[in-house]
Amino acid sequence: MFEFIKSRLNEQINGGYYNQPQNNFHLIENALCILLVDVAKADDDFSANERMMIVSLMKKYFDIDETGVAELIVSAEDYFKREDSFYEYAVMINENFSTENKYELLKDLWRLAFADAKTDVYEESMVKKIGGLLDVDYQAVINAKLYVKEELKGRLF
Repeated sequence: MFEFIKSRLNEQINGGYYNQPQNNFHLIENALCILLVDVAKADDDFSANERMMIVSLMKKYFDIDETGVAELIVSAEDYFKREDSFYEYAVMINENFSTENKYELLKDLWRLAFADAKTDVYEESMVKKIGGLLDVDYQAVINAKLYVKEELKGRLF
């Protein structure tokens, strides 16, 4: 499934979907990292577990090394020092991910929200908000949460 995302992004880079393909590919990497960091920081506690999970997720979605992810995380943190809206980045993900990929991303966002062994209302609100911006049905957002809770049962709850 994530090979589909990688191949689609590569097609866009090589197929001229964007005017400046390489820059836009990096914009998509930045967009996803910004969403992930926003969820992780929603409770004002960006834990080491959340950082490790972001590294893992970025490597899952993109062909990127840990140094590259670390740079993207720093960039995302700098972005949130200046801005507080991630709308345009959610739109970019919405336009480039299939419905199935968005659902998988939502499950990953829930996993990230649960990475520090707890989730609070801010993290939950953020994931739900991102789900709405990704044009995912609210019930699918909740189903993704329930799926992840069941998956993690016994490890966190």
